Amino acid sequence: MATTESTRRQTAATKRSTAAKRAAGTRAQNRTQKTTRTQARRTTRTAQRSTQRTAATAERQATTQANQVQDLVERAALTYVGAALTARDRVVQGYDYLRKTYGDPDSVQRQLKKFERRGTTGRNRFERQLKRSRTRVERELRQRRNQVRREATAARRDVSRQLKPLQAQVDLVSAQVENAVQTGVTEAQKAVERVVA
Repeated sequence: MATTESTRRQTAATKRSTAAKRAAGTRAQNRTQKTTRTQARRTTRTAQRSTQRTAATAERQATTQANQVQDLVERAALTYVGAALTARDRVVQGYDYLRKTYGDPDSVQRQLKKFERRGTTGRNRFERQLKRSRTRVERELRQRRNQVRREATAARRDVSRQLKPLQAQVDLVSAQVENAVQTGVTEAQKAVERVVA
């Protein structure tokens, strides 16, 4: 019986050990499965968030591009309309100007008189400018001519001042030469008279 008891105890211990090991394995397996499930849930959530972010970004980009295209089309249309309205306004203004200016014979006469007055004014202005230019040129010529005359007169005075002493010297030398010649003639006559007598 002792063997049976010991065998039973041993069997019970082995069964307990086996059960404990089985429980530990189950717990480990459960932990692994739980961890795997948790990771799978996390991965799934991350993938969902990433997909949602990508979809939101794509939607924002599509909206932005659509808005840009819409703005571009709107600006092009508004530019076209503005240019057409401006051209229309200018045509209307031109027509109004022509109608007011040349609409009836009286207005045509007024316009012609206005042109004539303007032409007369332009001609008079040109003639005044021409006269001023001519007067200025004549004044400059007179001033230069007078300056040349003054300089010539001054040069003549200087020459005559310098010639007076020379003239006096020439007169003196001429008188001395004449005196010497006369003296020679007189002496020659006296000599002839002496020889003849």
